[in-house]
Amino acid sequence: MLEIAKELYNKPLENWIIVKDPFNQWRPLPFMLKALYLRGENRDLVLYNTFKLSIFVGIIILTFFTSSLFLKDREAAFLSALFFLLNPTNIGSVQNIDHIFKLTGTFFYGTTIVFLYLYFTREKQKTIHIVICFLSYIIGFISDADAVAAFPAVFLLTIFSFWNKKVLLRKSAVIIFISLLIVVLYLYLRSIIVGGAFSGGLAGKQDIVLSFNILYNSLKLLISSFIFSVSPYIYFHKPFYVALGIFSFIVNVAVISIGIFKSSKEQRGILILLLILAFIAMTPFVFIRHVSEIYSIRSTYLLMTILAYSYVLLYKVSEERLKNIIVIFCVLMLISGAYSLKVKQDMLLKRGLMAENMARSMVQAVPNPSPFSTINLKIDNCGVKDTYSEFISSDFHLPGGIITFFVRYNYDDETLNSVNNPKNIYNLKWDCNKRQFLLLSKAENDF
Repeated sequence: MLEIAKELYNKPLENWIIVKDPFNQWRPLPFMLKALYLRGENRDLVLYNTFKLSIFVGIIILTFFTSSLFLKDREAAFLSALFFLLNPTNIGSVQNIDHIFKLTGTFFYGTTIVFLYLYFTREKQKTIHIVICFLSYIIGFISDADAVAAFPAVFLLTIFSFWNKKVLLRKSAVIIFISLLIVVLYLYLRSIIVGGAFSGGLAGKQDIVLSFNILYNSLKLLISSFIFSVSPYIYFHKPFYVALGIFSFIVNVAVISIGIFKSSKEQRGILILLLILAFIAMTPFVFIRHVSEIYSIRSTYLLMTILAYSYVLLYKVSEERLKNIIVIFCVLMLISGAYSLKVKQDMLLKRGLMAENMARSMVQAVPNPSPFSTINLKIDNCGVKDTYSEFISSDFHLPGGIITFFVRYNYDDETLNSVNNPKNIYNLKWDCNKRQFLLLSKAENDF
């Protein structure tokens, strides 16, 4: 993505709009942001990562504001922001530079919901509220296809507000029609650029599967949000982390159920509304063949508001001994989340160092490739036996699928990997034991 973004600079506006990633996904906003930052050069990414973290901070603030607006409890709002901040399920989306669209998608989804709700519930500044709502709605689509979740969210909020007599039928119909029109126009535009309204993704992993797989994916995302533990270890079936994760999940689901049951009729309706919006936020992730926790950040944003409110409510209605237990459990859960953040950060750092070593070894194997050459990387499935999302990967997964740009990025030479009659072919093989690339052969006009 960095290489594609770097090449956008000084190109016509059309290139910026129709840019696609190697997996045929159309999400131009992340490329635009990288292109504006890189300006056609290889620049240090510290400031860019700082900008990316600022979006994450914006989502934390949005979590606090969403809780305050919908549930009107400042204590719960503070706790929801803390739950979101220390939820280890977010680390993949925050730390992986390619996944900035998970952050922007979450931010625009939340902004759309918040300002539409403000439009329905506030008497003043209604125009600015609905304008920001639809502006965020539209920008979300150039962030990623995930923005299709905004339509059912807008539809649900509008129906909920109409049912509670906060908006007239005519306005409700207009809002739903406009939001539907935006989705249809987006899908039409996407079909032109990508070759299909629902095309793109990695075959066998990101294709749509309408089966019980939807329930399985939903459960995986819920577990990721509620366990506050190092989920890769759960994936590898380590007993302690499995037990900790299961216990946290059961307790948190139980607390939310009790919170909904013990709430007033009005608050119960809001909690159920937020819960449905959290499930809607899983769209379209739950429909694809495979999901991991990097897809859960958007639903986690809303789930943490519900969880925090439920804990605060349970604390207020409990006796002294149970109050102490609630406080101790919340503190331990947050400590576990903070520790898990560190562990998963170390996993990502290790993965990044592995990729850096591969890049350095590749340049050592072929220090001066001829112009208009192609470099083939042959990498066996060596390294760790199992892989898990962005955290634990074998050597094979690091450059796999994006070999072209992986090579060009490391050599900073736009003549490499030319698709039109390459002059030379370099074949490199990764030695699993020596942890380095070896030059197997060099051929002319191999293709």
